[in-house]
Amino acid sequence: MASRNQGMVVIGHRGWPTRFPDNSLEGIKAAAEVAAMVEVDVRRHPSGALVLSHDPVTGESQAPTLDQVLATVSSPLNLEIKNFPGEYGFEDDHRLALEAATRARPGDLLTCFFWPTVDEVRLRHPTVATGLLIDVGASVADATAHAQHLGHGTLAPNWELALSQPDEIRRAAAAGLAVAVWTVNDPTIIPALAKLGVGAIITDHPGLMAAALADRIYMTIKEDLNAELKDAMKARDARRRDVIRMIETEVTLARSAPGFKGEVDDALYRKVIAAYAKKMEKAKGEFEQAGDRGAPMAEKLGWEVEYLSRWLPKKLDEASTAALVRSAIAELGVAGDSKASGRVIGQIMKDHKDEVDGALVNRLVAEALNEG
Repeated sequence: MASRNQGMVVIGHRGWPTRFPDNSLEGIKAAAEVAAMVEVDVRRHPSGALVLSHDPVTGESQAPTLDQVLATVSSPLNLEIKNFPGEYGFEDDHRLALEAATRARPGDLLTCFFWPTVDEVRLRHPTVATGLLIDVGASVADATAHAQHLGHGTLAPNWELALSQPDEIRRAAAAGLAVAVWTVNDPTIIPALAKLGVGAIITDHPGLMAAALADRIYMTIKEDLNAELKDAMKARDARRRDVIRMIETEVTLARSAPGFKGEVDDALYRKVIAAYAKKMEKAKGEFEQAGDRGAPMAEKLGWEVEYLSRWLPKKLDEASTAALVRSAIAELGVAGDSKASGRVIGQIMKDHKDEVDGALVNRLVAEALNEG
C-alpha cells in the first residue's frame, strides 16, 4: 500500500458495489481492473466454508467462497474478517481469521474491527499482513500504539475520524504505518486526506476515484507546503511556519547552486527535506547530550523531523529489510561469513538506499551472518 508521497491508491470496497452486488465475483474482478486492492468481507457459512458476505450467513447462500475468489482474482485482497462479539457466528477462538490467514497470499491484507482477532493472526501467522479497522469515536492514538506493540502494519480508520484527528493520523503515517481510510466516495476530500499522509482510500466507486487520482487531484509537495504555510500563519503556528520557510529557503539555495539544471519538482523537494531532516536529527542528538539545558531545542528539532517525514518515502519495516538482507546474502553466497558484511551492506544500500534505514541494515546483516 503506497504512502502519500509515493501516490495514493484505491481499494475497491466489497468489490464495486455501485455497479455490482456487494462481494460478488463480478464486482471483485471489475474492481481489480482499476484498483490496487479489493476489500471483501469474510464470514463463516453454516457448512463451515469461508464465504464473502457483509451480513451474517444463517442459511442457504449464493455468496462466493473465499477459495473461489482467491483462485479467480490474482490482485491483492483486503480480507475483512467479520468476527465481532454479539454478532451471529462470533468465534471467540478466532478460527475464522486463522483459517483465512492460511489462505492469504503475499500482498493480501487481513483486517478486523475486533482487534483481538487480528492480534491472534499476528501471533500465529506473523508473515501475514494485518491491520486494525477503526470506527468513529475511537482513538487513533490508541490504535497506533496497539499496532506498533503487536506489529500490525496498517490502520484503517473511518474517513471522518481521520479528518477529526489529523495530528494522530500524521503521527501514524510518520511512524511507518500504512493508513487506508473508508469509505471515501467524494473525490473533493482526497487533498485533505493526502495532506495527512493517507496512503489508500477504500471506496464504493473505484473507477471514479482512480480517475480522480490519475488527474492529480491531490497536491504536489510545493503546493502542499504552500497550503500548510497559509494554514500555519492563520493559526499563528510559529514552529510550523518557520520550518516550512526554512525548507523553501533550502530549495531556493539548491536550485541556485552552480550547475543545477534539474526541475523544481517533488524529487527536489524530497531531496532537500531529507537532507534538512538528517541535519536536524544529528543536531537533536547533540542537544540531548546536553541534558536539561538542551531538552527544549531537542524537542523542537524532533518535532521538525517528525513533521517533515510526511513528505518523505517511508522506510521498509524490519521484516521487509530482513528479507532484503537474506536475499543479498544468498545472492552473494556469503552465508556464515562475518567478514562479508561490508559487501552485503554495500549491495543493499546500492539498490535500496532510499528505502531502508542504514543502522537497521547494519544490525540485521551482522545478526544474519553470525547466525549462518
